[in-house]
Amino acid sequence: MANTLLAATISVTFYVGLYLVLRPRTPNYAIPEDGDFSGEFVELASARNRTPLFTNLLIFSLAPFARETSARKLFRRMSAKNNLTHISSSDLYDAVTDEEKSAKFAQSITVIADRQQTPVIYDAYHPFVDFERVAFMPRPAYAALVAHPVDTFVKAFAANRTKHFWQARLSKLPQKKRRLQMKAILNSTWAIKDFSSCVLQGDTECVPKPGSIRNSLVSQFCGTAPDCKKHLSREALQIAKLNMESQFSVVGVVGMEIDTLRALQAYLPLFMKGALYRKSNLGVEEELILTPVVRRRLMKVLALDIELFRFAQRRLDIQNNVLNSR
Repeated sequence: MANTLLAATISVTFYVGLYLVLRPRTPNYAIPEDGDFSGEFVELASARNRTPLFTNLLIFSLAPFARETSARKLFRRMSAKNNLTHISSSDLYDAVTDEEKSAKFAQSITVIADRQQTPVIYDAYHPFVDFERVAFMPRPAYAALVAHPVDTFVKAFAANRTKHFWQARLSKLPQKKRRLQMKAILNSTWAIKDFSSCVLQGDTECVPKPGSIRNSLVSQFCGTAPDCKKHLSREALQIAKLNMESQFSVVGVVGMEIDTLRALQAYLPLFMKGALYRKSNLGVEEELILTPVVRRRLMKVLALDIELFRFAQRRLDIQNNVLNSR
């Protein structure tokens, strides 16, 4: 009994000490007092811990083609090792598309987590949801995994033209109708569209117009407000940076596996203790062959997403520099 009490005391002391060192503080931002984000404001990525001290819920934001399968394998391993419950959402993006649906999601996942006997990791394929703002609910821990926007953009273009993609999309149709519709889609001129030509010719699928609605890295971190999905919106970019720095404990980066796992383990010990010693394949990225002119055009089209991605890289670097210095 005495040994058990001593072990519990040491464990609590460790986590409280870690929290005091990495505890949440006010973000390093010069935020406009009038709430106008249309102009620039100074953002300073930091190593400060944004993990709430008392939470049993980790919302882990995933994106298609950003090693989400490898991330889920890591979640399952961590669940077994750390006695967690892993709840996986196959595709809830359409269910969380506005403020009202965000509030309902925050309420429902909080109830689900509270019913569990163990802490919960929930992987999400939808934009950031601010529990405190939209639903007046206690803030969970947030984390995410991101990949370079050019890589995910190219992979999405190809994946949208596969039989597997349309089988999932048309799964609710009767078999005969599904087969006929899939055949028509996959044999269409759209399905055989060349990616390089799509980019260079300014096709709206590959070169969205300013103000058009597009799911992107910026919209993933900005949230569900109407302006958050608008293409080439610097306002959305600034809100996304603010959310990333002030709300997310860790934003991992594909291609930076060791740094990502080290940060997850340090900033989210309740959920990710031992992550650094687990093979996860978060750092392997396929080499995409694009001509220099196509890549330059994509870099311009995806400029805001790339700026946010580099912000995530810089923040992860800072976190690891602090952890390595201890």
